[in-house]
Amino acid sequence: MRAFISCVVAIILVAGFWLAAGAEDFEYKEYTVQKADTLWDISQKELEDPFNWPIVWRENPQIQNPDRIYPGQVIRIPINLLKKPEIVPEVTKPVVKAPPPKPEVKAPVETPIDVSSDIVEVTADDIRGSGYISMDIPHDGVIASTPSKRTQLGTDDEVYLKRIVEKDEVPKPFKVGDKFYIVRSIEEVIHPFNKKQYMGHLIRILGIVEVERIGEADVTARITKLYDTAVVGDFLDDYYEVDPVLITEKSRRPDIDGVVVATYKMRTVNAQLQVAYIDKGKNDGFKPGDVVATLAEGSPDRRNAVLRIVRTEDNTSTALVEYDETEVDVGDGVASCAKVLGCPEVK
Repeated sequence: MRAFISCVVAIILVAGFWLAAGAEDFEYKEYTVQKADTLWDISQKELEDPFNWPIVWRENPQIQNPDRIYPGQVIRIPINLLKKPEIVPEVTKPVVKAPPPKPEVKAPVETPIDVSSDIVEVTADDIRGSGYISMDIPHDGVIASTPSKRTQLGTDDEVYLKRIVEKDEVPKPFKVGDKFYIVRSIEEVIHPFNKKQYMGHLIRILGIVEVERIGEADVTARITKLYDTAVVGDFLDDYYEVDPVLITEKSRRPDIDGVVVATYKMRTVNAQLQVAYIDKGKNDGFKPGDVVATLAEGSPDRRNAVLRIVRTEDNTSTALVEYDETEVDVGDGVASCAKVLGCPEVK
């Protein structure tokens, strides 16, 4: 299944890169495939950008399946895509007198904060836009094309949908009124302290699309909401309801330790929120609405930030940063507020 999905992604990405690259002439070098090589690895090594692999595939039509290349194969690398080093012009720095020393200021005494006083609820749209970690990429269908031939999509745009099916599988028919989430895998997550622990795909929900017409050759749908930029080739996931998370003084502060395994900056209508993904989920006892703390680097008990769990999967959770002293980063520890100085008191 994973190889199949990779193949579908490749076909879609190649189409997109073809539109972007047009008929550009490339300068090539020959590369001999080594044991355990993938087009992703080769693009990273030779072009310093693994996301150029669809162009490498396109320039080597002898490769039928991008998941199947073999040691000894000779392929062409379009080295024009190699990133050019940025040339920074020399600037003569003016001579500036050193400022007088600042008077010593004592650090304020850290006191517990009440995160429940700032936010009433985390909306369903905020939760959808924050995404989640999944072992599989949802693929109930794909945005195949648009009547306008544009690849970048906006709210209220018409699009054509197609099902993704395996060989000999009968596709599930679309129906007028069917709604789907537009989704994309933006990275694969590996545990920062255990490189052999694969956490899954970081999935972003980009928007919502609804089927309007069923034609003989096309299924036409309209994008009703966008949380981020969507493009032709993005996948579909069956629509499901998402409940908002209410924030009250009785929010739980569970005694669960974990680690931040990924982060993301989410744009909303009013602000930019930082999203953190934790290596513990519903199987470990987390529930939406729970409050936890992250730990400052080098300190086992001092608060760095306060997180609100908004979505739980079996083994991972999505959290929004409600308060931070420094930005939350991958590898930060997660702990119960009962263990952390300056964290909201357990109600």
